[in-house]
Amino acid sequence: MGLYTILKVGGPIRAWRSGRPGLVLLWIDFIICLAILLGTGGLDSAYLLYSLTPLITASLLFTERLSLGLTTISAVSVTLAHLTAIWWNTPYTSLTLENRLFWLILFVMSAFLTATMVYRSNLHLRQRIEVTAVDEERRRIRRELHDGLAQSLGYMRMRTEMVAKLMGDGKVQEAQSTLKEVLAATEDTYQEVRDTLDQLSAETGPTTTVLESYATSFAEQSGIETHFQATPPDIRLPAPVDFQLIRIVQEALRNVRRHSKATQAQVQLTANRKNVQIIIQDNGRGFDYNEKATGDSGHHGLVVMRERTEGLGGSLNVTSLPGQGTLIRAIIPHPDRRR
Repeated sequence: MGLYTILKVGGPIRAWRSGRPGLVLLWIDFIICLAILLGTGGLDSAYLLYSLTPLITASLLFTERLSLGLTTISAVSVTLAHLTAIWWNTPYTSLTLENRLFWLILFVMSAFLTATMVYRSNLHLRQRIEVTAVDEERRRIRRELHDGLAQSLGYMRMRTEMVAKLMGDGKVQEAQSTLKEVLAATEDTYQEVRDTLDQLSAETGPTTTVLESYATSFAEQSGIETHFQATPPDIRLPAPVDFQLIRIVQEALRNVRRHSKATQAQVQLTANRKNVQIIIQDNGRGFDYNEKATGDSGHHGLVVMRERTEGLGGSLNVTSLPGQGTLIRAIIPHPDRRR
């Protein structure tokens, strides 16, 4: 039993998650634990409490309905084993002897309470985490709107007032030049609003599917040839990690479109047992990273990406020089290692 437990916990630990592989493992574990329970005396088994572990797994990773279903199968199996023991001449203690009926009722109640309470406690915890994540994202969006859209609108208002003043003073050429600046700022602001809406309406699904779809959409809208590559090709990450990585890629590509004057961009996602890495690289004009990071403007996107990466316990590295393009590398610990 000790060896089986070690193999169960330490072997396929990456597969113990909500999904088809996890569901298969759960059923295998449930059948093994039930067989051990029934094969060692049912209510007299030393593994009576151990047989509840698949129910806890179902409660934590799957639905309450599945957990209660497994509980029902376990309770019915133990009950039938004791009721029919006299017919099959098996060494089961009759339910009418030694308070076995009381122990059966206690076992059934414990199993159902385990399935229900663990699931609902875990559900409450997940809901609190989701609420916290939503609140944090609202604060982040509010900050991004303040530092981006609000400042752009303020700039356009100021320049528009200047155009009116120049026209009043008869300085037509200067007014036209300033008006061109306003039109350029308007176009940037419009595109920024579209990018924000794209971020908020990003589709859900496997991480690789969403990123590949976004890269394709970005290439069509921006005219920048964009390629996406994932290793392995079917990476699936927990929702909070998935959400932040997608936002990092969206912010990086938005900066590529707005500032780099690049013709090509590359997005690479890799995952191993230790960490998850995302790389966004372009062949644009690049910039002096030290000057950009410490300047008063143009660095907001980098700050946002760094905050998101560090919020996942990772680090963000930016490599860029004028005329040599830009490479952004975000590395975070693999979610399985942080559990």
